[in-house]
Amino acid sequence: MEYAVVKTGGKQYKVSPGDILDVDRINEISEGENVTLDSVLLMCDSKGQLTYGDPVIKGAKVTGTVEKHLRGDKIIVFRFKNKTRAGTKTGHRQELTRIKIDKLTKRQARTQKPKAEESVEAPSKPRTRKTKPKTETTSEN
Repeated sequence: MEYAVVKTGGKQYKVSPGDILDVDRINEISEGENVTLDSVLLMCDSKGQLTYGDPVIKGAKVTGTVEKHLRGDKIIVFRFKNKTRAGTKTGHRQELTRIKIDKLTKRQARTQKPKAEESVEAPSKPRTRKTKPKTETTSEN
């Protein structure tokens, strides 16, 4: 099973190809356009091998298509101050973007040539901190 954990809008989502995901509104992209999520935190390929980033996997991305922009369910917020019986009722609807995940891609690891070993010189004298000698004081109680 192929899946990834992506971060968008300050939240983390577990996605796999074909999933439909509701995220916070992405205003820059209109309906029908492709979107690329670059902040991939963890990825599992079809063989079951996990790859995780520090904090993100470099070169990995999740691509999807914006299906539509919508608004979430209404949330009722009621504040009440006791003893004065004062209250305010307000509502909130979150702006969302619905994305259909198309594919997960991970950059192939490149083979690197071994670097020539650099000569590392050991310091001639270890660095120590100079401290004052402690003086003993006796007190008679």
